[in-house]
Amino acid sequence: MRNKRRKQRLQAIESLPPPIIHRPISAKKKHSWGNSLLAIALILTSVSLIVGGAWLGLQLFINPNAAVGINKFLPKWAQIPVVESEDAPQTLTQIQTHLRQQGQIPGEPITLETDSKTLIAKSLVIPILKQRANCQSDCQEIFELRLYQLAVNNLQIPLQLEENTYQLISQLPIIGPEESFAIAPMVDPDTPNYGSTQVLPLTQLQRFIGATPPGIWLYVFGERQQATNANAYGHILHYSPTSNDLDLTLTWTSPTGQIPKWQQITGSKLPELIVDRTSDLEPQLQVYQVKPAQDAEDQYQLEPISLEPPAIKTRAYSDAIFLARNGLWTPAWQWLKSIKQQRKGKISPAAQAQIDLVGLYAKYTQKQAESAWASPSQEVLANLIDGRWQKGLQVFQASPENTQEVATLLVNDSGRLRNRIDAALKVNPNRLEVQAWAALLLGAQEGHQNAIANFKQQPQATPKNIAYIDKLLKRLNGDYSDSNPMSRTSRIIGYAEAIANPNLADWLQIPQATDNSTTQQWQQIKVIAYHDGKRWQRQPFSDLKLPEKEPAKFVWKKLGLDIDAKIELAIKLPDGQQQTTSATVKAVQLQNGLRLLTATDGAIDPKAAPTLALSAEAVKWIEPAPITLKEFIQQETLDATQFLPNIWRELQKSHPSLGKEVPDFEQLQQQLGQFPVQLIDLTGDGESEVVLTISPPVINNLTKQDKRAGEQKKPNRTMIFAGSGDLMYSEFSSATGTVSAIADLQDTAPPALLIEEAGKYSIIRWSTLSQRFE
Repeated sequence: MRNKRRKQRLQAIESLPPPIIHRPISAKKKHSWGNSLLAIALILTSVSLIVGGAWLGLQLFINPNAAVGINKFLPKWAQIPVVESEDAPQTLTQIQTHLRQQGQIPGEPITLETDSKTLIAKSLVIPILKQRANCQSDCQEIFELRLYQLAVNNLQIPLQLEENTYQLISQLPIIGPEESFAIAPMVDPDTPNYGSTQVLPLTQLQRFIGATPPGIWLYVFGERQQATNANAYGHILHYSPTSNDLDLTLTWTSPTGQIPKWQQITGSKLPELIVDRTSDLEPQLQVYQVKPAQDAEDQYQLEPISLEPPAIKTRAYSDAIFLARNGLWTPAWQWLKSIKQQRKGKISPAAQAQIDLVGLYAKYTQKQAESAWASPSQEVLANLIDGRWQKGLQVFQASPENTQEVATLLVNDSGRLRNRIDAALKVNPNRLEVQAWAALLLGAQEGHQNAIANFKQQPQATPKNIAYIDKLLKRLNGDYSDSNPMSRTSRIIGYAEAIANPNLADWLQIPQATDNSTTQQWQQIKVIAYHDGKRWQRQPFSDLKLPEKEPAKFVWKKLGLDIDAKIELAIKLPDGQQQTTSATVKAVQLQNGLRLLTATDGAIDPKAAPTLALSAEAVKWIEPAPITLKEFIQQETLDATQFLPNIWRELQKSHPSLGKEVPDFEQLQQQLGQFPVQLIDLTGDGESEVVLTISPPVINNLTKQDKRAGEQKKPNRTMIFAGSGDLMYSEFSSATGTVSAIADLQDTAPPALLIEEAGKYSIIRWSTLSQRFE
């Protein structure tokens, strides 16, 4: 019963309604909003911790040192341990310290790439050096290059550290070339001392500065003292920023210590690498073109330009390349330029590369040939290397001393002169000056009789030529009876001006030459050039170093005045006429150049302008018969549609009345067809240039101006065009002065232009090196 009553009471209580509790509405809402914020904060914090922990765990799994930057925020007991490894990112200081701890010597880092915004080095290379044993000086050599990149994590996010850190990417072992390779250009391979297999040290790493092909190019090199020169050698390296590869592309050597250089040679988009292997006077220039590597798009290789096989399969081109391969660079280049001109520039890139390589050599040998040499044998060698056979003969015959020194050169020739002579005769056996050198070389090595017997079998063996060769050979044996090179007639070019009452004490004079007669009319001649028996000398006439004893006699002989002291004066009179008279040199003066004091044999009009002064044997005037421009165009293969407009445009520059438009081709033929032209080889390449000499009346007629008297007194003006129609010289625009005449100076160089300007004269010649008259 008791249990039954308890159960009934519980049921009654459960059936009662719940109690009602009254709270403020605002308090309820506030409590609900606070709980929501707390929940959101807890959720975000949890997510951040989970993601951060996962990211940190991933980085630590891949790279134990990737998150060491947070160590500075953690107590020591909680810091992340650092794994010591060469692959781990390190600051430059740490890298260098680590290398020293390993017993290695870190060199100066070279930056390869730089971030354009932050200027931080993105990649760099460090040379690793070691100490050479038993060494007295410069004892550290490079044996390895290490490539480093700015450290980033695997999500390509830079590591947020106090200093920039770098990670080792690759290591490239460096081994120097063998001694035999380094000295190869300087020794004869047939000699027993051809160098050893000893590896030479490389001591410096540099980056090429300036215009280079794609990527980054470096060179590592060393030096070896060889006689008076420092022989340089080394490797060329290429770094590709795309693939992060550092590759060795070329091993080089230079007997003169020249570092390879990048230079535009062939006109291609990329510059070429030039390695100068020249030894003594023998040019050796290796030119390499940059070509894409076959196995990678961003890698490159260096390919040498070769002269074999000839790029054009014609006899003329093959002969020119044959001359070049045998060292006759200038004759070959002149021939190749002519072939290119005939083809109107339409040649393959391979042929263009060969022509440009030959041109590079030719400019080198021309510069050598035009240099002043203290040794006659070196002067002869430089001339023969450049194919200047006649000039070499002049030096050979200039004096007994020259002859004997050149004879020694011929006796000791190991093949470089023989190869050039044989090549020249194979292409053209009819050149007497080349046959002369063949005879001299054979005479020096095998005797006079063998040389004469050999020459008599040649096509040029006429009695006159045999006598000429015989005289040359006699000089080898000390017989100089055929000539006395120290006694020669004067060859002087200058211009004269009247001088009143000269003070003879200021002049060097030969006593017996001076006549103080009051009937003489004095002239002073400003010398612009004279021939000393070997070459033409110009200001500042450094060869005239006066001796203390008999200085006047020294100058007299040097100028050839001891044989012929006469000077011809071509005098321009006020009325435009010309008078020629003779003068005798009485004294010389070396102040402000070289001056001659002369006394004329006849009276000179005091109003006459300064006049041209020449010794009788100085020059030979070149005066080919002129033809009309119309006749020239009909005879030649030149493109007149370009040539005639070029003439008209040049005339327009100084005659605005001709208008701005160029007439059509038919009108140009009518208006310019009667212009007189002369065909003269002014460059020495065997091709004639076109010389137009235009008189004031012709210009007046063309521009329809009145033929005023003043216009008639103006000088003729000259234009010179190449056979291709390109302008080379013009007195209507660029040139100053006027061409008075064209002269053969009777040497091996091209003819000279005699220029008159303001009553003074000068001589200019075509320079193959600078491609202009100068």
